[in-house]
Amino acid sequence: MLSHRAKVLSGVLHALLLALAALAAPASARPQQAFGSALQDGGGVDGARYVELDRRTSVVRVFELNFTEVYAGPDCFEKPTILINGQFPGPEIRINEGEILQITYRNFLYTDSLSIHLHGLDQHGTPFYDGVGRVSQDPILPGNSFTIKTKTSVGDAGTFMYHAHTGLLIADGPLIIDGTGPRSKESLKYDDERTVLLQDWWHSTAQEETIGLLSSKTFRWIGDAQSLLVNGQGRFANCTPTSATNATALYNTDYAVIPVDAGKTYRLRVIGATTLGYLSFVLPNHTLTLIEVDGTYVAPTVVSHLEVAPGMRFSVLVKTDQPVGDYWMTASVRWRASGPSNGLSILRYSGAATPATVPAPAPATLVRGPPEALEWGQNLTAHPTLRKRVMPRGPANLTLVLEARQLRTADGFLRWAMNNVSYALPRDVSLLESAYSKTLAALPRETAVITLPSNGVVDVIVQNLAGPSGVCEIHPWHLHGHSFWDLGGGPGYYDANSTSATLPENPVYRDVVAVYPYGGAYFQTALAAAAPCGWKRIRFVADNPGVWPFHCHIPSHMVMGMMVVFAEGLDDLPHWPREARY
Repeated sequence: MLSHRAKVLSGVLHALLLALAALAAPASARPQQAFGSALQDGGGVDGARYVELDRRTSVVRVFELNFTEVYAGPDCFEKPTILINGQFPGPEIRINEGEILQITYRNFLYTDSLSIHLHGLDQHGTPFYDGVGRVSQDPILPGNSFTIKTKTSVGDAGTFMYHAHTGLLIADGPLIIDGTGPRSKESLKYDDERTVLLQDWWHSTAQEETIGLLSSKTFRWIGDAQSLLVNGQGRFANCTPTSATNATALYNTDYAVIPVDAGKTYRLRVIGATTLGYLSFVLPNHTLTLIEVDGTYVAPTVVSHLEVAPGMRFSVLVKTDQPVGDYWMTASVRWRASGPSNGLSILRYSGAATPATVPAPAPATLVRGPPEALEWGQNLTAHPTLRKRVMPRGPANLTLVLEARQLRTADGFLRWAMNNVSYALPRDVSLLESAYSKTLAALPRETAVITLPSNGVVDVIVQNLAGPSGVCEIHPWHLHGHSFWDLGGGPGYYDANSTSATLPENPVYRDVVAVYPYGGAYFQTALAAAAPCGWKRIRFVADNPGVWPFHCHIPSHMVMGMMVVFAEGLDDLPHWPREARY
């Protein structure tokens, strides 16, 4: 197997040849670079056979995602932007539960490698397709491609997404798994559905942001996003494209419109594809009945709004029972001192008057979500009959306390750390390759993994600590390879002997959870550095052999070291086919 350095050298040459060939090719042969290109759902697969992917009993859905980069303006402001099949955000991938998903990723970027994570899928039996650069694979070099094949299970129905898992690159899109039987549209009693994908958007590039975070002792934070986008559309200030190159579909000048018909029930799938902002999402004048969280069904619960941290997904049922017109939905930043205020989109009833101007004029008064509140959604419970699995009760086989804090390293750099270790990805060989070659024990401390008991019940307490300035931040934590039970959170330092350590009766099973600041938040009095300021406890079963990241889903925090990697079932790793190695 080639080392990563050898791959880089061969990949650079390949990329140069590919670029020359693309320039010489007719336009029809080049990667599409315009919005609206539909993703094609095919039917063929290659002849490789996998024990864990039984094609005799499963339908295979085949997709291809082509990653290109152009100058574009999702919020009207021009900047380098990654398109997927010529679209921003990427096209929807949709399959049925129990089917095999095959995707070929083609990297047509000029200089950046990338890997793509199917966010929320546990990849049971296929840890080599988790899509995390330097963990489950080497990133896909420019001019190269990689094909994955992963099996979903009956019960996996829900709302997911795919996204780049390489540094601060933004490239994502919705992944929907339709249900059958009791999880079907007919059983859940809705007529149609709409997707609302929320993003925050910077006018700086990923490279500029990464340099500021990592390479300078004079730390440069990425700052607030300039815009909030809905389905790839937003409006920055009074931007108006004027040049001939800007007067194309690659530049948005209006807010996203979600079309609906009156007198129906819609499933609204809300996807938190933000990379910093914790958002309060409001659809005014309508009742929202929450039915799904992170790909698992919950007991139907009426909510006034949604609070969406990076990586979270929700489904709500909405009855379009209001007078025909435009209803302005808002997404507003919470738990930060400032943020963009342009997170607007429109739920438009069929027959509503067409606005006379572009953008449509927003009403003088917009309905915004309530101020910050701790543990939003903690009253939710798992659906009594549609739950994926029952939580094991009793004491855990292993309890881990992970203290999350910001600190200065010995050489003066500002980093995030877990138990005083700022995580650093391996440079040459992926962690999964080290797991298969049984060399994980030789890794340095900053790249080491935490080994879990095979098939054991694991409790993790993420303990929030105030930073050097005394400020405590909110952190959305995501676990790869598993969903987990949310056992609640609380103030100060976790106390295993307190009543808050009692297991809840029917907790929600999810894959992203927010650790809230119970003190020291931006609007509160600063704490002493490293003072405890809140915790969250989760539980999962370590029954998925592989190496799985557990990290803050704010990428700027993750690349600064806010991550650990769990290793489990190392004696039972599945066969790693040659064609699945990159």
